[in-house]
Amino acid sequence: MKLKVIGLGFGLLMASAMPAFAADSQTTTTQPNAQTNTQTNSTTANTQAPATQDNSKNAEIIAWVMTVDKSEIAAAKIVLKKKISEPVKKFAQMMISQHGKNLMRAKQLSHHMKVKPVEGSDAKSLKEDSEKEGKKLEGMTDGVDKEYMNAMVDGHTAALKQVDDYLQAGDQNPKMQKFLKDTKEMISHHLDEAKKVQGNLKD
Repeated sequence: MKLKVIGLGFGLLMASAMPAFAADSQTTTTQPNAQTNTQTNSTTANTQAPATQDNSKNAEIIAWVMTVDKSEIAAAKIVLKKKISEPVKKFAQMMISQHGKNLMRAKQLSHHMKVKPVEGSDAKSLKEDSEKEGKKLEGMTDGVDKEYMNAMVDGHTAALKQVDDYLQAGDQNPKMQKFLKDTKEMISHHLDEAKKVQGNLKD
């Protein structure tokens, strides 16, 4: 009889302990899920934030490249109406052709990336300087060759440095990086050609 009593008492003790054990087990299992959800939300927020910053910067970069292209095309059209030498004429025609194609690529990239160009300080400054140079060329009758080619060398030198600055920042997506590298190659080629024409001009 004593054995039966002891066995019954032990059984009752285990039965009363089971609910508490089950509650502890549920509490322990639930806590990691809450922590995981918190970490997931934090990770999502951190992942989304830089994308907005990249789009904002990309919008300014696209606007700047488009300003470069438009400025070179406008200046070339002005000098082609003037009395200029054949080498300068060919250079101006190259500006219209190649910057025209690059402008089209910039517009396509903007559409593909769903990024509307926004003029930042770089684009606004370039636009202002280009408009001043354009007005100066329009008012000239003599010395157009020299003035235009000097402006081309200075302008492409500054543009090349600006593209390098954008590339070194390294905060663009792969498509933007490729577009900038292609633009840099074009500008570098134009600078080399501009220096050749400039060096062959007669005083």
